Formats: sequence, structure tokens, C-alpha cells
Amino acid sequence: MVKQEADTVLTLTPKYAVWIGIGYLALVTQIPFILTLYYSTLRWNLLYPGQPITCVWLNNYLKVFTETTFTKAISNTLLFTIAILGGSLLLGLALALLLHRPIPGKSLIRTLLMSPFLVMTSVVAIIWKNMLLDPTYGFVNNMNRMIGLPMIDLVGSHPMATIILIGIWEWTPFMMLILNAAIESVPPDIVEAAAIDGAGNLAKFRYVILPHLSKYFLICILLGAVMLLPLFGEIHLTTAGGPGSSTTNLTYLVFQKAFQGYNIGLAAANAVITVLITMVLATLLMKLFTREA
Repeated sequence: MVKQEADTVLTLTPKYAVWIGIGYLALVTQIPFILTLYYSTLRWNLLYPGQPITCVWLNNYLKVFTETTFTKAISNTLLFTIAILGGSLLLGLALALLLHRPIPGKSLIRTLLMSPFLVMTSVVAIIWKNMLLDPTYGFVNNMNRMIGLPMIDLVGSHPMATIILIGIWEWTPFMMLILNAAIESVPPDIVEAAAIDGAGNLAKFRYVILPHLSKYFLICILLGAVMLLPLFGEIHLTTAGGPGSSTTNLTYLVFQKAFQGYNIGLAAANAVITVLITMVLATLLMKLFTREA
């Protein structure tokens, strides 16, 4: 009798587990998004607690599209994503090719190279802003002082380049790991056949390794784009979206509307538009990946 009850429990458990998983997924993802959609239709500003919360339907969305900061945030988001993706892909590929060669201490070198990706975003931003690029006490300006070069304030004079530089440094190890695993999976007999046919290192890279990496490039672009679109910590702790709105992206714009302007309705409308843009871009990249596969 006990064995029969145990078998019944084991049989029913997978069904309940599926429904529990679906319910939990809906609870942590869809319900907050539905609430955000609802908030985006409200005129609700926490700076005016006496003002009644009223439904304005799509007025918040119309206001978002008429603001110059929104168009600037879109262009900054695209620039950050494209520049960091491109730079980290190129450097990641170069490091992956380097690690493919038989060099002494390769395991230690690989561990050191992947360490930037394991550091918290807030720590990365503070290290670059205060320890490396500080105009008075930073490592870069101390080196410039020692060799007689002029002092520079990279964060103040080139804030966009600073964010891109930090992002490339942070995401290069991620690209390196994927591309290095892809290079290691190239069949050695194909490489040997190319060498027998007289192909040099450049020819083997162009005609053997690079075609093999095409699918992995798409994986890097898909994952990198989805994770770089909501770039926040590097901007918040380095430039705070400034000067003005020169380094404000869509995610940071939502933060400004919600936690600096306290306009819940407008912040929710910005958040919904940001999510839709991310979903459209991810869908396009997925279709491209499926077609290439």
C-alpha cells in the first residue's frame, strides 16, 4: 500500500512541477510587466502627493516620443551597444586566437583574462573612475606625469568613450571564452589538410577558422546585445548620464524619470518602450541566427 502511494506521488509530481514552474515564471515576469503597463497609463507623480492619480491612457507615450532626451537616449543606446559589441568581439577574437597557441602558463593566463567579467559592475566602474582615470590621483595620469605627457581628464572630456572603454574591458572575456571554445572545436584534420595544401596561418584563419566561427559570432552578438541594451551600472557610477544627457541611454532614462523626477507614469511608459525595443531587436537577431543555422 505504501509503495503504491509512493508511485502515485512520483507520477503526479512532474505535472505539478510544470504548473508550479509556469506560475512562478508568470509571477516574477508577467505580473510586474502588466503592472508597468497599467502604471504607464496613469498621471502619477510622487512629488505631488495631493494630486489625484488619474488615467491619461496613451498621453505618457505621446509625451515620451516628443521629448528630445528620448531620441538622444535611443542613439546613445545604439552607440553603446554597437561600439562595445564590436570592440569586445575583435579583442575577444584576438585573445581566443592567442590562447589557441601552445604558450606556457596558458591556464593561468586564461584565468587572469576572464577575471574582468567576474567583477561586479559597480566595482568595475569605481575602479576605472577613481583608481585608473581620476584626473589627479589616477594611475593613468600618474604614468603620464612620470613620462612627461600632459594630464588628461578622460571621464570629463570624453564621457562616451569612457563608458565604451569600460564596457569593452568588461565584456571582452565573455567573447573570448565563447570564441576560444569555438576555435578549439575546429576539426584538426581540416586544419592539417589545409596545411598540406600549402595554406599559411592567414589562409587557414580566413578559409577554415573564420567560416567555422560564423555561428558563434551570431551567438556572441545575440547574447551581448540583449545584455548590453540595459547598460546601467557603468553609466550611473561613472558619468550619471551626463554631461547633460550625453551618456544617457534608455535604461538610465527610466531611472531618471522614476527616481529623480518621481514621475511614475512617465517612467513606466519609458520602461515599456525600452522592453519592446529590446524584444524586437532580440527577435530579429534570433531570426537571423535561425536562418544562418
